Amino acid sequence: MPRSDLRAALTVVPFQALARDAAFAAAASSDVIRTLSGLGTWLSVSPMEATSNLPDDLRRLRYARKVNYVLHGAVGVEQSQLRLSVELNEADSGRVLWSNRFDNPQNRMPALRHTAMSRIIEVVPATIHQRELDRLTLVPIDAQTAHDLALRAFAITMRPVRSRFAQARELLTLAEERRGESHHTVAMVKTWWHLMALAQGWTGNPEAEIGAAAAAVEDAGLHDPAARALRAWVVALVHHDLAPTADVLGQIIDEAPLCSVAWSLKARVLAGQGDAEGAIFHAEQAEMMPVLGPERAWRAKVMALCCYVAGHHAGAVRWSRTSAAHHSGLAETMRIMAASLVTLGRLDEAAKAARQVLSIDPEFSIATWQRNAMLPEDVLDVFARRLRLAGLPL
Repeated sequence: MPRSDLRAALTVVPFQALARDAAFAAAASSDVIRTLSGLGTWLSVSPMEATSNLPDDLRRLRYARKVNYVLHGAVGVEQSQLRLSVELNEADSGRVLWSNRFDNPQNRMPALRHTAMSRIIEVVPATIHQRELDRLTLVPIDAQTAHDLALRAFAITMRPVRSRFAQARELLTLAEERRGESHHTVAMVKTWWHLMALAQGWTGNPEAEIGAAAAAVEDAGLHDPAARALRAWVVALVHHDLAPTADVLGQIIDEAPLCSVAWSLKARVLAGQGDAEGAIFHAEQAEMMPVLGPERAWRAKVMALCCYVAGHHAGAVRWSRTSAAHHSGLAETMRIMAASLVTLGRLDEAAKAARQVLSIDPEFSIATWQRNAMLPEDVLDVFARRLRLAGLPL
């Protein structure tokens, strides 16, 4: 019988430890389960009773619990250092996809938990995501589910390249024909696609693109906090009013404090309202939460914009470069970088960033961009002048 839940299924086996370290191991295991559950759109995370016969027990999980991936680990002491060793396995094959170990003095347990947790939430979702994409290269497209197609489209959408962007839309069209239980995921990715087309300048009619995003997001499920956050942002674009959206996003964060999308969008809204320090705080919180992987460039770009609005132009350049390191093809990242470099007097570098904007969006004009930028008027006017100094056309 086909699975009704088509998300990648990860089970977390409680980390093993001797009695003296059992509390630390239990807390670290709970950290992982709680935090990775913030990726509910794409990942089903569940706890599992401890198992000792690895990897045989892991293979059995594939059939007994319909699990795709297993994360397990152990806590021990090595030469007065407390060590946490973790491993991510593919349940079907027992293959090790990732492993690492983290050491700290025994009297620095909180530091060890923080270090390990930061690395786990950075690597595990991205590793699973890439493994799922690799798996799909071997599956005929007619046999791919709506969720599979949406996953592929999401990867293309959030790391947009003009020559491949239409492929994401084609995948979504196929997904809509067979969406079934995955209809809300397909709707979410379709919404992201329209928003990315708008941000990249790959639309001849921005208002129509916003309208298409609004129509798409209506099908996104209200049970998913990321979908609700995305809907709130689209409503702000439709009505050119950020205040109600700020309130809605605050409510979503209260209810789902590990939803990275909600934190990032709240940061974007606060930047648009001129609350720069509040925007930076929310963007910093988002950076500490798990993401699937393709959206890292977008998230870092939000942080760059918050730094720019706050007048932290060196920080804006640094975060723009972080965004570009994840994916160099986001037009907004390059606009922020260009304006920030102008402010710092680095005009040659600003001109290079401006040329990158035009390579992404050859039809870019400052006037068109200003109409949809959703920033405070005083910030927008200065931003526009700096873009002009960088060499972008009016």
